[in-house]
Parts: sequence; structure tokens; C-alpha cells
Amino acid sequence: MRFHRFFINQKINTGERLIVSDKTLLNQWRKVLRFKAGDKVILFDGNGSEFLCLIKNISDKGVEISFIEEHPVLFKPKTDLHLIPSIIKREGFELVLEKATELGVSKIIPVISERSIKLKLNLERSRKIIIEAAEQSGKAVVPEIFDLAKLADFLASREEGRVYLALEPDAPKFSSENFGAKKIGILVGPEGGWTENEIKVFEKNKIPIVSLGEQILRAETAAIAVSSVLLLNFPDGKNLHL
Repeated sequence: MRFHRFFINQKINTGERLIVSDKTLLNQWRKVLRFKAGDKVILFDGNGSEFLCLIKNISDKGVEISFIEEHPVLFKPKTDLHLIPSIIKREGFELVLEKATELGVSKIIPVISERSIKLKLNLERSRKIIIEAAEQSGKAVVPEIFDLAKLADFLASREEGRVYLALEPDAPKFSSENFGAKKIGILVGPEGGWTENEIKVFEKNKIPIVSLGEQILRAETAAIAVSSVLLLNFPDGKNLHL
């Protein structure tokens, strides 16, 4: 039997009493799913495990939970990947959020580039999409998403010790040499790609510029495709199971 699976924004400790009081969850559990005492759910808090739980009591003030068993989630991406996409139109960007979460991206850092048309981000809605994608895809870790930043500001504060690559259609194709690092950040441009000025900035910052080949991809497709290549261990088509 499959149980409904939910992320809760509070630390789960099996040795302590747990009361879930999140209003959104309460409304969903009581009024939509019509849970009652005795029902079972799976909960996770983003720390790598999920927990089969029993609802002991449910009211409009909160839900009392008891733990049945813990299950570590075994899926671990081969790469700690930070996805840095240029902000694009809402539908495409939300697709990127959903699929990047399913694939196992650890952080999503949207940036404003010179060709960005959209200049705002609904951070609350974006977090909701990510959480729902993690719930539905069986992930035990929820990617962290950051508010919009200018590309120059991101580059000035990027993480030391992480290998950064910029994706650009006209650049040399990925080779297996690009996959040696375990901590990677991939920058994906908007529709139309990076500008000449931005390419020069990447070169100045010693960020290699690479492509997925000769095919032309939409910005959202490129972000999902490159995440797949970096996370699912098939840069040369090997180890690919559908």
C-alpha cells in the first residue's frame, strides 16, 4: 500500500513527541484528504530519511504523530550540483524547478542576465513547487532556492572550491573530463543565450564554456538536460536505464 508523502518544515526526532501545526498541511489533511486518527502517512524533513507515521489525533489546532519506522532514502546523486539558471518566463522556469528537484539538484540559484525578460521571482510559489516535486518523486532532500541576484553579484560571491561551467550552444561539447569534480555549478542562459559581454566575463573568471552538442535547445530544456547529464551518470550514454 502506498501512503501519502509530505515534507514538514520542522526537525523530526523519533524520540520526541511530534505535533504538526502547519496550517497548509492541516487544511489539506483535514479538508481535502480527510485524514483521521489511525491513518498512516510518510513524513520527511529534508535530512535524508523518511518516516512512516501514525496519526494519533487530528484537530484544527494540530496533528499528533507517532513514529512507526524510519527509512533512509538511498538515492544519492553522483554530483553535488548547483543549478544557476537565468530567469525565464514563468511556465518554463517552474518546469525547471520541478525537474531539477526530481533529478537531485542541491541548490537552485536564479540570476538576472542581460537578455532576461522576466525580472521578478515569486520565491514562495517556487518553494512550494520544489517541495511538491520532492514529495512526489521520493526525494528526502529538498533543494534550497535563492532569491534572484544579478549575474555579476553571483559571480562575485560564488562558492570557493566548486567547479563552475557555463552552458552555451556554440561552445565546445561536454567531454568526460568535465565530470571529474564532485561539486559543480552550471550556469544556463536565457532564450538567446549569454551575450558577448557575459561570455567575456566568464572567461575573465576562468569559467569554462561548454555545450550539449549541436542541437538548439530551449532554455528550460537545456537546464533540465544538463542537470540530467551531471546527476544521472551517463555523460557518454553509459549506465542509462529508462
